[in-house]
Amino acid sequence: MDRIFRFGFCRYSPDVKTCLCMLSYLPWFKGFYELLNRLSNFRRESKDSDVLQILNFLLSQSPPKSGSPLTVTTGDVTKDFIFEAPDTSKLPTIPEDRNLTDYFAAVEPLNMILIFASMFFERRIIVTSKKLNLLTACTYGAASLLYPMHWQHMFVPIVPPHLLDFC
Repeated sequence: MDRIFRFGFCRYSPDVKTCLCMLSYLPWFKGFYELLNRLSNFRRESKDSDVLQILNFLLSQSPPKSGSPLTVTTGDVTKDFIFEAPDTSKLPTIPEDRNLTDYFAAVEPLNMILIFASMFFERRIIVTSKKLNLLTACTYGAASLLYPMHWQHMFVPIVPPHLLDFC
C-alpha cells in the first residue's frame, strides 16, 4: 500500500497558536505522529528557525528502508532522536501499531471476526465512523491483520458523502 494514497498527520497543541501538519505518501502512522510530538515539544523550547532546520533536514533525506533508522539531528545532541521506518515484513503488534490498537479499542470482537472473514473471502466491506482518524485507523488496522497476505482489490479508506452512491 506504499505510495498509493496521500496521508495527512496533524498535531495541535492548545498552548501554541499553530498546528503542525505533515503530508506523505508513506503510511507510517506511528513514526509521523511521534515526529510531530517531538517537533511540538522542541518548538515550545526553541525558536521556529530551529524547527524549520529539522524539517529541512528531513526533506533532504531519502526515506529509510523498511525497519531502518534515520537519526534526526536537532543541533543539540541531547535532543537528537531516531525516526524508524516501520518494518512491513513483520506482523504489526499492540501497542506499537497505533492503527491496530485503535481497531481493537473501537471494534467488538464478533465484528472483528466478521470483518476478517469478509476480507479473507474478498467481500465488499463498508466501514463508517463519525471520526475520520478512527475510520482510517480501523481500516488500516483491519487490513494489517491479513499479514502476510495483502488486500488485492480496491481499497478506498475514505469516501466523501457526495460519492456514496458509487458504493
